Amino acid sequence: MTPLQSIAILLLICAITAYSNQRFLKWPPVLAMNMMSVFLAGTLILLGHLGWAPLNDAQNFIHSFDFADLVLHGILGLLLFAGALFIDVGEMKKWWKPIAALATIGVLVSAVVAGSVLFLAASALGVNLPFLWCLLFGTLISPTDPIAALAVVRQSGAPKEMEIKLVGESLFNDATGVMLFLVVLGVIQTGEFSLGVLTHELLMAPIGGAALGFFMGLLATRAIFAVNHHPTEIMITLALATGSYGFAEAIHVSAPIAVVVAGLVIGERARKHAMTIETREHVDSFWESMDEVINAALFVLIGLALVVVDLTWTSFILGVVAWIGVLLGRLAGVFGVLAPMKTRAQFGAGTTKIMVWGGLRGGISLALALSLPPSDQTSILVATTFVAVALS
Repeated sequence: MTPLQSIAILLLICAITAYSNQRFLKWPPVLAMNMMSVFLAGTLILLGHLGWAPLNDAQNFIHSFDFADLVLHGILGLLLFAGALFIDVGEMKKWWKPIAALATIGVLVSAVVAGSVLFLAASALGVNLPFLWCLLFGTLISPTDPIAALAVVRQSGAPKEMEIKLVGESLFNDATGVMLFLVVLGVIQTGEFSLGVLTHELLMAPIGGAALGFFMGLLATRAIFAVNHHPTEIMITLALATGSYGFAEAIHVSAPIAVVVAGLVIGERARKHAMTIETREHVDSFWESMDEVINAALFVLIGLALVVVDLTWTSFILGVVAWIGVLLGRLAGVFGVLAPMKTRAQFGAGTTKIMVWGGLRGGISLALALSLPPSDQTSILVATTFVAVALS
């Protein structure tokens, strides 16, 4: 199957799913895409075992997309840029302390709690999953999905301030989760703790990524100021989204932070001050459409991944318990971080509860799991992550 044929089939499934949802179900798009594709994958598996459908063809189709590479080194930058582009920086500045605390300490607390719950469950079930592997699961499952969260929050008509808090944190905690994941994975692979790796991943990489994104965002803003042609300006933003992410990876700084900062700069400076009203409408429409299409494809692929996931009853039970652990970790992370600053930040009880239950997991978590080298532990983590993501 050629890449074009694979993309055509994927887009056809996305279109049918989106049409069916808009015409009949009217669910939140993220939920509809994911659950309908899970149903399709389950049907294919059942028919394949009965000998009524070519299950190998379905598996080859999924394998034609390198999911981990597609997400981590491809569409993640576009999705993060699209999310950051529409954030009100002025409003986000009001909440920068709790957002920063949630995206760092909150993710760490959540990872430890989720990993500990999984370790206890694995031990109870007699599954060979050492604590470091469970902690690795905690790091990859703790980042929330900003695009999924934004879609649900906007559709539900939630207050603007709640959107800023929820999505602002989600945009940055991806970077924290990825960096913690790399640190723990390094310890598993080498058998030793490296202070140099920890310093780079948790200090140098985010600072370097932020500086790179800010600089490239300013360059793109200057270019947009100099022209008044919306196709060119759209092309500049697209080049910025892919270029800042790709360049950050090349020089080994945080690519997620680089592209988020670049998107914030464009949204605050170019979109508000350098673009005409007509150009702004075109740019907004382009990135909203880009967001919808890529997000649809991503969540359809997550659902269809059931075809290639080695899901057993044991791993399913682990996934359910792990999902409960993720909720407990999110609860500990959100309330633990916000409790000391709750009065000052004025988050309110309702918002903190929404932030716990709104901690959706998506493509990043599954992509990190699928990026692990083959092993018995990897197979367990992939299945567990799939169940936890689907339940979230």
